[in-house]
Amino acid sequence: MQTTFKHFVPLIFCLAFTLVSGCGISNSDGKFRGHKEGVMSAAFSPDGKKIVTTSSTDDIVRIWDVESGMELQTLRGHKKLVVSAVFSPDEKRIVTASADKTAQIWDVESGKVLQTFRGHGDDVNSAAFSPDGKKIITASKDGTARLWDAESGQELHKWEFPPLKGNLKVLHPTNSVKCATFSLDGKKIVTGNVDRIIRIWDVESGKELQTLRGHGGNVNSIVFSPDGKKIVTASSDCTARIWTLK
Repeated sequence: MQTTFKHFVPLIFCLAFTLVSGCGISNSDGKFRGHKEGVMSAAFSPDGKKIVTTSSTDDIVRIWDVESGMELQTLRGHKKLVVSAVFSPDEKRIVTASADKTAQIWDVESGKVLQTFRGHGDDVNSAAFSPDGKKIITASKDGTARLWDAESGQELHKWEFPPLKGNLKVLHPTNSVKCATFSLDGKKIVTGNVDRIIRIWDVESGKELQTLRGHGGNVNSIVFSPDGKKIVTASSDCTARIWTLK
């Protein structure tokens, strides 16, 4: 079962607090300025007191105080575009995904890199913490999603996706994994690809639990519902869809 929401613009990229233009972030309470080009992503800390942002060209991650609008920390270390950044559940760390083929964990207070995840052969499109903060899931343009130990940096599992065929292969050199995230109980992972397919995986075994088809474009963003029974997906086909899981 699925519910479809149609948009009249050709792309839906994110189902969270994300902006893709301008040189700062604006909301009804104020502006956060510092990035020199378009802001790629923005996310709240779990307590809502901080925001982390990434920019399209300066390869820098910035942490802001929500109430005052002051910049609290600047994270420098990635060699190319930082696509996304999100806080850990305990708010003490941030994980970033970059076009330099790595993901990194940063200490919020000191701004230092705590861990770098290497192994992907192309851009890392997204990175997310597990609900307990002990694991990281990354999605990459290289056609893989990878599960990592957040503390040691060890790769725990790799999901490789089938090569594209026909017209899709002409448009995309690889079956790029656009997004990957955990369910709120940490037992499942969901991935979305340019092959337009959504796949649900068991974290412990790595086995595929369910495959969802219906989108007519890239699956750009996925979020589980709080009870874990549904997911909402955003796609380049001008729709967002709600899916009921098995």
